[in-house]
Amino acid sequence: ANREPERFETALTQMATVPHGQGTDRAEAMCKLPAGLIAGLPRWLVLYDAPGPDRRKGRNTVFADLLRWTA
Repeated sequence: ANREPERFETALTQMATVPHGQGTDRAEAMCKLPAGLIAGLPRWLVLYDAPGPDRRKGRNTVFADLLRWTA
């Protein structure tokens, strides 16, 4: 029923630390992938703003992170 464009939660529990760099690799987008898509467990795809050099391969490839849900 929440139709507000923003929602702030005050009682969230930290479940994972998302890798980040200084001025690079800032988590920009996260989406939950369906459990059946990759080996049965739900996973989170994390994409980054300003990917650092270790996340790049050539001009057209950028690596993201795939986090496994273990709760």
